[in-house]
Amino acid sequence: MKIIFTKHALARMSERKITENEARNVIKKPLKISQDKNRFLAFKLRANKQLLLVHYVLENDKIIVVTVISTSNISKYI
Repeated sequence: MKIIFTKHALARMSERKITENEARNVIKKPLKISQDKNRFLAFKLRANKQLLLVHYVLENDKIIVVTVISTSNISKYI
């Protein structure tokens, strides 16, 4: 499935020093995933002990990444 990043997601990734490869890896091999209809939130721990969250939607056989977040507040999400 093709993964497309919105301008918003790319801007947030740049601010937070998250690569496209890292975000793709979270989608492909998440530690945990939450779903609400066609909306998903995938989680994975980064090497720096931060939790990486990727919010995406499925649309016409495409994964569209809406935003990407890196947080140290792990207990809030897992």
